[in-house]
Amino acid sequence: MPFVIVSRVVNVNKTLFISILVSILLVMPAFAALDVQSEVVEGDIFLDEQAIYNIKLSNPDPVSKVIQIYPDDVAWYVQLEPSITKIPGNSSIDTVLYLIPNAWANTGAKMVRVFVGSSTTGEQYILQLPVYVKSFDSPQKDYSPSVELTVDFSEDADPRESLDAVVYLRNRNKLDIKEMKLVVESEMFRKENILPLGPQAETRERFSFSVDPLTPPGDHRLDVFVIVNNKTVSQERINFKIIPYAEFVAKKDTVDEVFKRSSEYVVTNKGNVELTDNFRVETSFLKKILTRTIPWADRVSVTKGGYFEWELTLQPGEETTILVIENFRPIIYFLLFVTMSAVLYFIYRSPVVARKDAIVTGSSAEGISEMKVLIHIRNRSQDLIENIVVSDMIPSLASLVKEAKLGTISPSKIIRHAKKGTIIKWELDALEPFEERIISYRLKSKITIVGGFTLPQTKVKFNTNKDRERITFSNKSQVSLGL
Repeated sequence: MPFVIVSRVVNVNKTLFISILVSILLVMPAFAALDVQSEVVEGDIFLDEQAIYNIKLSNPDPVSKVIQIYPDDVAWYVQLEPSITKIPGNSSIDTVLYLIPNAWANTGAKMVRVFVGSSTTGEQYILQLPVYVKSFDSPQKDYSPSVELTVDFSEDADPRESLDAVVYLRNRNKLDIKEMKLVVESEMFRKENILPLGPQAETRERFSFSVDPLTPPGDHRLDVFVIVNNKTVSQERINFKIIPYAEFVAKKDTVDEVFKRSSEYVVTNKGNVELTDNFRVETSFLKKILTRTIPWADRVSVTKGGYFEWELTLQPGEETTILVIENFRPIIYFLLFVTMSAVLYFIYRSPVVARKDAIVTGSSAEGISEMKVLIHIRNRSQDLIENIVVSDMIPSLASLVKEAKLGTISPSKIIRHAKKGTIIKWELDALEPFEERIISYRLKSKITIVGGFTLPQTKVKFNTNKDRERITFSNKSQVSLGL
């Protein structure tokens, strides 16, 4: 295919060089599908310089092709700017090929073969690139800026962290570059430095960038340019991607009151993608009973390691508020109520306790005919109880049996009523602290009692040490056969 070669030959064997250029066949395709065109930009170099060629790679096929470019001579190595590893289908890519001599290179006219192949299809081109390597004894010319550029930058970028790019620069020749602009940029950031680069010197520059932590995940590119005298002499492109991440971060604010705690949780999605996950607050069985949540928890567990749990769906940067209120006041109120009730009971309870029992002492097949009644009166306080009057009523169907036994307390008054029955009263002077007295009497039924009947309560009236008159009653006594 036609091509253009631009070269400058200084004090060399022009006849030899021209004959080489005329015989060059730059492209020798093994397969017709892949097309490669080249143009010499700088083919006349010293051993410390590099030859430069413009290369155009065309892929007319609809599928992408992986490209490999390498020389067959160990005295040379190849560098592309920008670097190319793949050519999309139905497209062309322009790049700059640098042919760089190493320690095994010799002076003189050379024809360096460079292979351009596709591992995808097996196609292969052979570029034969002309170059003339001058001796250092030859008359010198002005050096053109030639800077080797290498960029170290991670292909996976976490927006929560600093994005660091390390740029390696090497001056390939003896040109003293007084002022060189180094530009590192992306669609999210841009920085540039002005720095010198001495003859055959090298340096490393570090660039750190901060991006919005909520930057959505996606593919991006980093471009690095080396500019001297307003001309780009080297460039490198690196494709990278912002990785997705998401996590719930909770900020807790607690307000303590008397027997009450309110905890506010502000839950935020500190990520760059939507997140659906569970948020959990630990609790226990007792706390669960006394805890109220706003909003209501989706799940509650009160077993070992109990918890309240909510299922949350939050967009990047979105937040929600959860309120957990632990209120122990009902328990305190209940304990206070029980305590006060007990205190009031012990303060206001009757110091005298009366209990009434009845024992059947006479019976027949027809029923109950005779019984004995016991009235227990006990002072359960530490105070002296005085002026005690015990009143008991005998139902009209029974009559009092008079008896006089040693140790029994005789009634002080007996009042009989034809319909209501008989009222018996006993008077005691005093009861010592914790003293107990037993009053007993016998009853005889006027008729045979079948089944059983109930004796009414016994009334006890007394005075405390504060000269207060108080009254207490005994239980009602149930009388039946067998008791």
